[in-house]
Formats: sequence, structure tokens, C-alpha cells
Amino acid sequence: VSGESLAQQLDAQHLGDLDDELHRRVINALTTLAAEQAPARHSHSL
Repeated sequence: VSGESLAQQLDAQHLGDLDDELHRRVINALTTLAAEQAPARHSHSL
């Protein structure tokens, strides 16, 4: 049982690391997208 719980903890920690990396990529993508679309929005408003 302790072996299984240890494996589950390692899996959870690994998934947490993946979530952090994915979160970083999503934030970077959204930031880039927002930066690319900001000038377009300004030109449309003008």
C-alpha cells in the first residue's frame, strides 16, 4: 500500500510540474496573442 501511495504521490507531483509548464506556455501564448492583437484593435478604433 505504501508503494502504491508513493507512486500516486510521484504521479501527482509530476502532473503538477506538467501543469506549471503548461500554465507558463498558455500565459506566454495569451500574452503574445494579446500583444499581436493590440495594434489591430487600435487601428480598428481609429
